[in-house]
Amino acid sequence: RRVVHADTSNGTTNSTVGEAFRLCMNERLVNITSLVYVQEEDGYHARMGWSFEPYSSDVPVAFVDSSNENHIIAAVNCARNLGLGICPRGGGHSRIGSSMCRGVVIDVAQINDVQVSLDKSSATVGAGITAGELAYELFGQSNRLFPIGHNPSVGVVGFTLAGGLSEIANQLGLGCDSLREVHMVKADGSIIIANSSHNRDIFWASQGGGGGRFGIVYRMRLAIYDASPFNSFVGFSANISNSSIIPDYLSWAFGRTELQFNIVSRSKIFFPSKRDSVLELRGVCLNESSQGMCIEKLNRSGILRFPLTNLRFREGSSALDMLQYVATGSVSKSPEDFFVVGGEPHSEGRFQADREIVSALSFQMNQTAAPSRYYFEDFLSYTRVLCRSCTIITQNLGAGITRVNPRSTAIYGLRLA
Repeated sequence: RRVVHADTSNGTTNSTVGEAFRLCMNERLVNITSLVYVQEEDGYHARMGWSFEPYSSDVPVAFVDSSNENHIIAAVNCARNLGLGICPRGGGHSRIGSSMCRGVVIDVAQINDVQVSLDKSSATVGAGITAGELAYELFGQSNRLFPIGHNPSVGVVGFTLAGGLSEIANQLGLGCDSLREVHMVKADGSIIIANSSHNRDIFWASQGGGGGRFGIVYRMRLAIYDASPFNSFVGFSANISNSSIIPDYLSWAFGRTELQFNIVSRSKIFFPSKRDSVLELRGVCLNESSQGMCIEKLNRSGILRFPLTNLRFREGSSALDMLQYVATGSVSKSPEDFFVVGGEPHSEGRFQADREIVSALSFQMNQTAAPSRYYFEDFLSYTRVLCRSCTIITQNLGAGITRVNPRSTAIYGLRLA
């Protein structure tokens, strides 16, 4: 993350620098109405709440609501001339605060078009498209899917550039594995296109190397996939309420191969007290049409040997319903409510800026097999002491990690681990 802010030692204020930035933009573009927002202006304060903001010192000089690459080029050049740092913002979901900075925030949420290729093998998307919007458009237009995550308001570009951990990674790989081309504005204001044939180093780095590192991506081309294998499913949910069983379950879960049974699942672990923990399991049996068939598949996988409580099932008949069920445990009557209304850019930042503290625990292990229950006992005990209100999300990415050569993308560290 590059953060550079104006030198105010000579009495120059952010407000003054903001006006200089506005003047520069006005000289480069015909009309900057509804494009540039500086401090003490209508619209500036609202945009302060459009992303997760863990750093109170991140008070931008200006926001730029870009709707095309020319806006981005002008903002990059003006910021550079004034010695200001820049940071791009799509969905505004960055948990480490990289969608906010003290310089100029270049917001790309308005570049949100989707164009599916004639052969339906790829889609070219604007940098402002969210996961929910993309899923809804692809399924509606062509019965296609892209491996999105569980939150519909996450920006697809930032998600893909950071690797793209998806609930259907076992079937379709990580989001970055489906990246085919990026269009970006570099720090010098020039445009480059990177793919497997041109600017290959930038293309490789864009596959999991993180957003905003090498330029501001305003468009990318993604491989998309037939949704038919996901249109028939039986969803299931259950709890493991016995804290002593959870380490055994986790050891088993990280050692199994869901792809073999065509099961997709994720789990959350909560800590209702200093001593207790509860695991909430949710998933789907793919290509099944009845509860009985799903139970048989779960039994063959070995999961039913654990004492599950509140085991429930729900049959579904569309890939959109499947994605929503894995994400929430329910399916709305109108998919548009979840994917489009819930996929509005910046909505999560507005809702959670003052309600959620985000932190992380990091563990490293070098083992050829899944960790034993003792590893997970230590992990849960450590987490419980440090963070009583934490929620742990676990998922076996399986073939999403192992099917690709570890060094073929910039997220090789995860694959080598």
